[in-house]
Amino acid sequence: MAAPLALLDALDPDQRAAATYPGGVLEVIAGAGTGKTRVLTARIAWLITSGRARPEEICAVAFMNDAARQIRERLATALGEPVARRVWVGTSHRLAARVLRGQAARFGRAGRFSIWDEHDVDAALAAIPIDTTRALARAHARASAERLGRRTKAEQWTGTRPYATPSPPTSRPSAPRRPSTSTTSCATR
Repeated sequence: MAAPLALLDALDPDQRAAATYPGGVLEVIAGAGTGKTRVLTARIAWLITSGRARPEEICAVAFMNDAARQIRERLATALGEPVARRVWVGTSHRLAARVLRGQAARFGRAGRFSIWDEHDVDAALAAIPIDTTRALARAHARASAERLGRRTKAEQWTGTRPYATPSPPTSRPSAPRRPSTSTTSCATR
């Protein structure tokens, strides 16, 4: 395939070494505008065309929507749209929503749902023609979410208790884990 090779040809020697690293996990750390998205895209194309991975085995997580879009577009150009669509590419939020939608039936929920941010909530509250404050509506929403969080698994699946009946927590929350000080990275020099 000429297109994936063209992606590699556009990289400098260090970038090319990262894109074609034959080991497992690879950590690429570089500043803004240094070609991280280009390297990631070339690596994905190289892994697929070299037979080291199938498209559906790759998950590329980008921090920004723009970077995720660029990866998707570049993969479509290099590998073709049908292959590129099978690679999981997106922000952490988009990929988490995809997993939730795909597994919703296992939890007795429909796969069609909306995830609202604060702007969506404000717009919906502004459209309500009743005399209530946003703070009161937010407090109600927060209390409802807390009540849902206290239901046990069996209650969530069977719906044996009404939402409004709070239950004591089933276990104490564990202490937060301290982050590991070791880092796994692969040098490419």
